[in-house]
Amino acid sequence: MQTLEYSHPSIGDFTGRRQDGILQFLGVQYATLADRFAPAFLKNYPTDGVVDATQHGPQVNPGGADFEFKLLQQSLPYDPSTVRTSETECLNLNITVPVDSSGKPVAEKLPVFVFIHGGGFMNGSANFPQYDLSRLVRLSVKQGMPIIGVSVNYRLGITGFLTSKAMRDAGYRANNGLRDQRTALLWLKQYIHAFNGDPENITIMGESAGAVSVAYHLHSETPLFRRAMLMSGTTLLMGPIPAAAAEATYSRAVQAHELGELSAAQAIAKLRDMDGQELRGKLMKAGVFAAPSIDGDIAPSEVTWTNVMDGTLPLNGKKWCEAVVIGDCPFDGSINSLRLGHRKAGIGQSFQDSMSKSLPEHISAKLSNAYDLPASDDVAFVKILEVSNDLHFYGPTVAFAKLLSANSDVYVYRFNEPNTWPGTFQGRTTHIHDLVFLLQNFNEKLSDEQKDLAVEFACDVIHFTNGVEPWKPYQGEERLAKVLKAGDVKVVKDEPALTERRSIVFEIAQEIGWDVYAEAFSKWFSGA
Repeated sequence: MQTLEYSHPSIGDFTGRRQDGILQFLGVQYATLADRFAPAFLKNYPTDGVVDATQHGPQVNPGGADFEFKLLQQSLPYDPSTVRTSETECLNLNITVPVDSSGKPVAEKLPVFVFIHGGGFMNGSANFPQYDLSRLVRLSVKQGMPIIGVSVNYRLGITGFLTSKAMRDAGYRANNGLRDQRTALLWLKQYIHAFNGDPENITIMGESAGAVSVAYHLHSETPLFRRAMLMSGTTLLMGPIPAAAAEATYSRAVQAHELGELSAAQAIAKLRDMDGQELRGKLMKAGVFAAPSIDGDIAPSEVTWTNVMDGTLPLNGKKWCEAVVIGDCPFDGSINSLRLGHRKAGIGQSFQDSMSKSLPEHISAKLSNAYDLPASDDVAFVKILEVSNDLHFYGPTVAFAKLLSANSDVYVYRFNEPNTWPGTFQGRTTHIHDLVFLLQNFNEKLSDEQKDLAVEFACDVIHFTNGVEPWKPYQGEERLAKVLKAGDVKVVKDEPALTERRSIVFEIAQEIGWDVYAEAFSKWFSGA
C-alpha cells in the first residue's frame, strides 16, 4: 500500500491510500455522537495533527460482507477479522479521488457520486469490498468525465431507528439512520471542495434500502443533491411505520431486556448504556427490529400507493432535484427468500388461502392462475417471490417514474442480465445483481460480453453524474426505458412485454386498487 499526505487549508492534513490513479481517504469521520442514540453533530475540520485515512473506519454492526456474498452467489477477497465496530465512531465516509501522477486531483470542481448501501436498514457497510468505488472512479477518468466517489456509513437497526415518545422527550429523535445520511450530505456540502469536489454537483445513489433512503431524502425542503439514482427500492417498499407501531417496537425492546419495572428515564439509560452485543442479541432473539417511522420531518407522512399515484405525496425534491435514474431487476423479490425460507412447507396453499380471504374470489383466482399457484413447495416459493417482486419492486419503479417525471428528467432502466454463478437462483436476475455490474468489482468473474455490459452501464451512470443524458428519458406518452442485457441492450417503451416483466400486477391493482392489493399481501407476509 502506498500512502500520500494531502493538505487543504479548510480541512487540514490527511494521509490517504494511493493506487493506480486514485487517492482514497477511508474512514473520514463526518459526525460525532455522544452515545448510541444521540443526534449526530457535524464533525468540524481541520483537527489537530494529521488524520490517518488509510484504513476503513468502524461500522455500527459486526455483520460482514460474507452474508451478502451468499446472496450474490459470488465472493471477493475479504478478511472479516479486520472489521471494526463502534456505535459512536461509526459515522464515516470513504472518499475516492482521481489524481494525476503527482498525486493531485485531476481537475477542479469534480462531480460527486455518493453511494448509500442497502441491507434492510439492519445490515451492511460502506466498507464491503463489493461497494468499493475505485473502479468506477478510474473508469470515469478513462471516459474523460472524472468523478469523485463517496460511500457512507450510517446507523442501522436499533441504534438507527428505535424511537418512542419517551425517547423523543429525552432528546433522542426518530430515524437516526436517515438523519446520519443527511448529515453526511451536509458535511459534503461544506468540505468536499477540499478534495476538488463540487458541492453543488452531487449525485446520490442508493440500492435497496439505500434507494429507499434516497426516496426519503426527496422529502427535504433543503436541496441536498442535484441528481438521484434509485436502484431496486422506493418508499413503497419500506415506507415509514406509524407512531403507534414504533411505540410498540420500543415497548417490545424494553420487555426483551426486562426493563418494564423501571421509569422511562431509567429504561432509556439502560438501553443507551448496555453492551452492544447484549442489546442486539436479546432483541434479535425476541424478533424486535426497528424501521423508519413517521416523524413529520425526514419521513413527514404515510406513503401509500394512492398518494404516489395521484401525486399528493409531499416530495419537495420535485422542486430541486434535476434528474432521476430509477430501475429494477426482474427477480428483486429474491431478497425476500431470507424472510420466507422457514415457511416453505405448504407455502403455496397458505398464500392462496390468505389471498382468498383478503381479496375478491375472482381476483384471488386470477392471481393464482397468473403465477401458477398452488404448486409444489419449491416452485410455489419462487412464484410467491415473483409476486413480491412485481408488487414491491417493479410496480413501484413505474409509479415513482411517473410521479417524478412530471417535474424532473427521469431515466428508467430494466437490468435483465441473469446471475450465471452457481447457486439457488442461478439463471435469474436477482436482487443486487445490477450493482455487481455498475461498480465493476466482479469484472474478472464475468464473461467478455458481460464485462462490456458492465462498462456500458457504468458509463451511463458516469454520464448522468456529469449532467449528461445517459439515454432517452421517460416522458410523455413514449415513456422509454433502457433494457440492459449482455448482447441485447436497447431502449424501448417501458411496457411489460418489451422489458421482460409481468403485467398482472397492473391488471389486479387497476381492478381493486394498489393499496388493497398491497395490504392483502402484507397480511400474509407478516403471518397475520
